[in-house]
Amino acid sequence: MPEEAVAEPPRTIEDLRALALSVGRDEAGFSLGSKAHDVFAKLVEAPEQSAVRTISELADQFGINPSTLTRLAKRLGFEGFSDFQAVFRKAIADDQQYFYSRQAGRLMTTPSAGGAEVEVFERLARETAANVDGFLGQLDSASLKGAVALLAEARRVRVHGVRQFHSLASFLTYCLGMVRSDVALLDAPRLGVAEALSQLEPGDVVITASCAPYT
Repeated sequence: MPEEAVAEPPRTIEDLRALALSVGRDEAGFSLGSKAHDVFAKLVEAPEQSAVRTISELADQFGINPSTLTRLAKRLGFEGFSDFQAVFRKAIADDQQYFYSRQAGRLMTTPSAGGAEVEVFERLARETAANVDGFLGQLDSASLKGAVALLAEARRVRVHGVRQFHSLASFLTYCLGMVRSDVALLDAPRLGVAEALSQLEPGDVVITASCAPYT
């Protein structure tokens, strides 16, 4: 006899996290296999990756078959994996302004006993590793070669990144300047981005560094 699914599936990341915790404590009113629960927990720990990666990419990351993710989604009450993934995508699209407070809240609410401090770093390390895996999974050889050709052949290169990405922009400017000439930050003279852009010509290259939800 098939197991019953959740009557009303969670529709927020917070509710998904709460459900994952309840399942782990056997308080959810239904059970998941240990592997399915482990995958469920990892999905809610890294919502940004869960939102953007395909079902095949996620399955490869967890070492499972894509059908396992489909069954998990239906077991949680969703129509399918796309319906399940929509919760992550909506959270990322609608709640970017709460990104920092949400991350800080996850750290602040972690219990202080039982080595939880180490668990925080382990979780952050897993999320970072997932981000790196996602980056590698999206690399395209032709696009990479095309970008390299542009950087090598352009008359001049300007690099732009603000706030968290300013250090990356500065470092990239320094490194490119070691192998070619006429590389600088876009707004190095502090005259404004619009003024700096107006001085560029066709064939020049601008590199902009950022990612959601940062500036």
